[in-house]
Order: sequence, then C-alpha cells, then structure tokens
Amino acid sequence: MKLEQQKAEFSQFLPQKRLIYLRGYIMLVIGSLISLGSIVSPNVGILSTQNGWLPVAAFVLLMTGVIEAFDAYISRNTPRFLINLQFAILDTVVALVMVFSLGYSVNRLSILIAVFLMVKGLFRLISAYAGAFINAQSTLIGGAVSLVLGLIIWGQWPAEPAVAFLSFCLSAEIALRGWALIQFAKYLSGLDGLLSE
Repeated sequence: MKLEQQKAEFSQFLPQKRLIYLRGYIMLVIGSLISLGSIVSPNVGILSTQNGWLPVAAFVLLMTGVIEAFDAYISRNTPRFLINLQFAILDTVVALVMVFSLGYSVNRLSILIAVFLMVKGLFRLISAYAGAFINAQSTLIGGAVSLVLGLIIWGQWPAEPAVAFLSFCLSAEIALRGWALIQFAKYLSGLDGLLSE
C-alpha cells in the first residue's frame, strides 16, 4: 500500500494513536491477568458464582463493546464503520447474555463462548487475509488462537468444561485483541513518522 493511500485510510486514527496504545495495553494486561487468575486460582468466588473470573471477563468484554460502539460512531462516515459496528454489537450482546446468564449451567455458557470465539476468530482471519487490517500478522495469530479455543470448547474438551477454562479462553481472546491494538498503534507511530519527514 502506498504512503498516500495509507495516509488517507488511517489519517483519522493518527491523532488517537496514544489512546489506541493505552487501550491495547489495558486489554492485554487485564486479559492476561484474568487468564492467569483462571489458572492459578480457578475457584475464586466473585458475584456469588463458582468462578468469579467469568463475570469479570464478561464485564471487560462489555466495556470493550461499549468502546467499540464509540469507535463505530467516530468512524460512521468511513469504510471502517461496519467493521467497528459489528465488533461492538457482537461483544456487547455476548457480554450482556453472559452477565445475565451466570446462573446457567456451564454447558450452556460453553456453547455461547465457543460460538463467540469462533465467529471472532474467523472474522479476523478472513479480514487479515483479505487485507482489511494493516496489522495482518497479529490479527492472523489472534484470530487463529480464538478459532482454536472456540473449537476446543465446542468439541467439549475437556469433557466437562470448567468455568475457569471458559474464563481463560475468553480472557485470552481479550488479551490477544489488546496485543493486536498495540501492533496497530506501532504501525500508526511509524506512519506518523514517515508523514512528518
């Protein structure tokens, strides 16, 4: 992609690159901490559930959906509007269903999380392959991991999915999205440096 095309396509993101870095680091750190907590202390009790990490991951996903809705609003006059809107709707709806379904059996929640991870993973893989994302490598890796985790949950491995495993998978997806945002912000910094020369 030529420099002028890159400038035209990503100019609205250049003023926000610090905010994108911040969002990426927050998502990476929080997702990693929840993943680690799901492994180290799987039976933590928060909000009167067996595994308190799942409601925390659902809340982080909900906040991510709200921020993505704001991104969709900002990009309403650009080609990125539908991508941002689709992310916002999917994250918000899945997070709300999870928050209001925490009393359900693990099997019911596992299907929801498996479908969510597979849809997000497939979308990112296809979009990265088609060139919709400039940070294709991090998007491909994150999409592949999300897809594999979704398939593992859907394939019912382990045979009795624990809530801790579900919260681990969901928070790993959040962390990988944060990592992809950091890579995008690094690209923007490089582009900004080229444009200012």
